[in-house]
Amino acid sequence: MHQIRQLLLFPVSFATIVLIFFVMIAWQTLLLPMVMAVVIWYLIITLVNSVSKVPFIGKHLPSSLQYILAFGICMGAGWFVLILLRANINSLLEQLPVYQERFFHLQKQWMNYFDIKTAPDLSELLGHFNLMSLVSNLAIIVRDIARNGAIIIIYVLFLLLEHHSFDAKLAALIPDGQRLTNVRELIQQIGSKIQRYIGIKTIASVATSLCSYGVMRFVGVDFAEFWALLIFILNFIPTIGSIIATLFPCVLTLVQFDHLGPFILVTMGLIAIQFFIGSILEPRWMGQAFNLSGLVIITSLAVWGQVWGIVGMFLCIPITVIMNIILSNFPQTRPISVLLSRDGRI
Repeated sequence: MHQIRQLLLFPVSFATIVLIFFVMIAWQTLLLPMVMAVVIWYLIITLVNSVSKVPFIGKHLPSSLQYILAFGICMGAGWFVLILLRANINSLLEQLPVYQERFFHLQKQWMNYFDIKTAPDLSELLGHFNLMSLVSNLAIIVRDIARNGAIIIIYVLFLLLEHHSFDAKLAALIPDGQRLTNVRELIQQIGSKIQRYIGIKTIASVATSLCSYGVMRFVGVDFAEFWALLIFILNFIPTIGSIIATLFPCVLTLVQFDHLGPFILVTMGLIAIQFFIGSILEPRWMGQAFNLSGLVIITSLAVWGQVWGIVGMFLCIPITVIMNIILSNFPQTRPISVLLSRDGRI
């Protein structure tokens, strides 16, 4: 009987995973607002914990007022981001033909300078590097978030209202005391790590965005506010997010100005900021809390991007961290958690 169970374990587990991914893809219209609401809920909890630690004020604020203040900050910041994105996207779309004209003019200048008689075929390159497509996709994402905004807010409100009753429900669901303690510790570990990730990632992204805005504003890059906001948003996507966020303003700088000085200054400045904050400060702040392999992060980014699109790319690290924590707490799945880690320590 035991051997039969062992033989059936892999195919049953594989079929379950396939079914879960199928449901997530098929029901993404229903699931994505719920997942985004959970992320906002975690962000509100993180803000509440930060507000409670403010000297002289945090300890004296009632718990309900802390939640209202954190909720208002999140909603106000989200509304400001959507308004700023919409305004800048429309302006950028109007200016794109001008930038395209300048690009072909710049190409002609380079051909004359290097004495090139036939223009190279850049259609394939421009097909992969399509600013119009990026801006259009951003506009669609902004529209979808605004359309689902009311549903997401309702989900967040219900999560906040039932936040304090969750432990009582858990105790009623699991009568075994030792098992209940283990589940509580597991949930607390997941919650603390996700809150830590969101908090540190937000601080690092804000710092990167502000420093990048300073460089672009100093040089005089068009739509510096939009690019700074894009850098803040895309920094939540591991690895490729920061590359894309840096690439587009650098290319725009190259097209905008008639000489290479601003392009070199912006490129070197943005790369230095991304390297210092993303590769030095952020790993030091994170510590060993997110001991994930680089290959696992890239694979997770590809998988969740395929399942839920750009939202999945934003959520790939929290989802992988949760999976790794759960796998590490069961002897049967602990080896998988070791493989997911960077150095084998979990």
